[in-house]
Amino acid sequence: MPRLKRMLITALKSILVVVCLSYTGLGFWLYTYQRSMIYQPTPEVSLPSYKAIYLEHDNTKLKIWRLHEGEEKGVVFFGGNADAVEHYLPLFDKLFPNICVYLVNYRGYGGSSGNVTERGLYSDALAVYDKIQPLHTSIEVIGRSLGTGIACYLASQRDVEKLILITPFDSVLHVAQNIFPIYPMSILLQDQYRSIDSVGSIKSKVLILIAGKDRTVPPIHAQTLALSFNQGQVVTRQWENANHNNILNQNGATETMAMFLDK
Repeated sequence: MPRLKRMLITALKSILVVVCLSYTGLGFWLYTYQRSMIYQPTPEVSLPSYKAIYLEHDNTKLKIWRLHEGEEKGVVFFGGNADAVEHYLPLFDKLFPNICVYLVNYRGYGGSSGNVTERGLYSDALAVYDKIQPLHTSIEVIGRSLGTGIACYLASQRDVEKLILITPFDSVLHVAQNIFPIYPMSILLQDQYRSIDSVGSIKSKVLILIAGKDRTVPPIHAQTLALSFNQGQVVTRQWENANHNNILNQNGATETMAMFLDK
């Protein structure tokens, strides 16, 4: 029996070592490669039918697609983590014919230079706003997925008339913590996009579009964000059969956006 006991103890110690090494190894991998999971830069494309403008800021050159130059109202669009924002050009061209639309390629995306980080994207958003604000009577902002974090930050720092959030989160931190519950993501995660912390400083009217079958950002995160706004400040619309990437294809989704900005 003593020999069997020693064997069991040795086996348990070996298992514990393997578990600890696996836990530490995965944690190290998450910390080291987290930004490659959050950000998926898209290549630059040339579209002769559309006009791009450039903004130099913070040693970075941003490529921004612009529609309907000269219109009084301006809208800035921030896409998802893997969005090639030029894919939205035909939609926004048709959807907002009387609004000047700016579609921002994040630093490192689609012809913009630089390395992408949360702090950098926040800084770029403020620079874009400050550049275009004198050209328009009002500025409105649309964010999708990752872009909702940037849109919320911008709306908390600048005068934004209306804010549209498509499949938003309360924070990337909360999303990541639900995916990796055994890790202290508040310590590991470098870019946390705490949108819910910006809500108290947002004075805009807000429209939130929620996908009922969203597996990337489960609906609870958007619902939590919506509930954090003042009563009467936010309108939410949920499409039960929509997922994270097809919500704008749902019946009435884009029309809801157009009507919201047109009011």
